[in-house]
Amino acid sequence: MKIMNRKKLIKKLKKNNQIKKQTPTYIEQLNQYRTDFNDYPEIKFLLNNALMADHLLSLGKLPQEIPNLELPDDIQDKIYQQINAKYPLGDPRGDQEWDKISAKLPKVDQQLRSFRDYLEDQYGMWAYISSSFTNQLAKYLDGKPTLEVMAGNGYISKGLRDNQANVIATG
Repeated sequence: MKIMNRKKLIKKLKKNNQIKKQTPTYIEQLNQYRTDFNDYPEIKFLLNNALMADHLLSLGKLPQEIPNLELPDDIQDKIYQQINAKYPLGDPRGDQEWDKISAKLPKVDQQLRSFRDYLEDQYGMWAYISSSFTNQLAKYLDGKPTLEVMAGNGYISKGLRDNQANVIATG
């Protein structure tokens, strides 16, 4: 009896590990939503901004400024109007697209709002430091030697160095 229970337990653990491996990563989910919402520019714009920021950070570069990653309050109205313009009244394809898209809206909204959490977990970026911010800061410093105290992961210092600023960072 013990051997049988052990086999069932091992089988269950293997099944759970397979499920975990099939769960798409955060970025894979954003890419899927970009495909799903390809015809809806307001949503695709927000997804592209998040994906580009991640891409730049993965290359060791500072990201660009990004807009507030929240869906517009009237996004359902815009989607509804766009679907109505695409399909004639009573066409079941319009209903199918509405059902598919409207079911995904809360999920994509939650994912966009979670971008900051993703940056913290993936890159240790506790404050969103963009290349334009460090560019403006470097211009303000105008070549003066600068000490960044408690630099953390060094995103500000990196951006300043990218702009040829004379900076020393401390942990």
